[in-house]
Amino acid sequence: MDTIREMMDYVGFGAADGEALQALLPFADPVLPMIADRFYEAIDRSPGARRVFVNDAQIQRLKVSMQIWLRQLLEGPWDTEYWERRRSIGRTHVRVGLPERYMFTAMNLLRAELVDIARKNLHDERAWVTCH
Repeated sequence: MDTIREMMDYVGFGAADGEALQALLPFADPVLPMIADRFYEAIDRSPGARRVFVNDAQIQRLKVSMQIWLRQLLEGPWDTEYWERRRSIGRTHVRVGLPERYMFTAMNLLRAELVDIARKNLHDERAWVTCH
């Protein structure tokens, strides 16, 4: 079994999950800049997380990258290319010395933002019940 399929099976990610993410995209897309701003505001409040950035211009570029990352998360496809892009980003975080605790907390911030959008806009709560 390939690693990607194993990971998807491990977390129970299937076709219905992909459909739920894609259904969320039209509601999330207009607020992706706001989500990126909130994400980097949280980083800015944490000296340990903030120290890996060189300057504000870098953060502005990364806000754009964050929006692309989120859009790809929601639209798929969740294939080998998708996972390789994610792996590359993870390796960059390791290379710049970002402590892993910030990745876990950062992903939770994004998860909370997306779940909030889903709860406000999607009528099928069952698709999001396991996200809380």
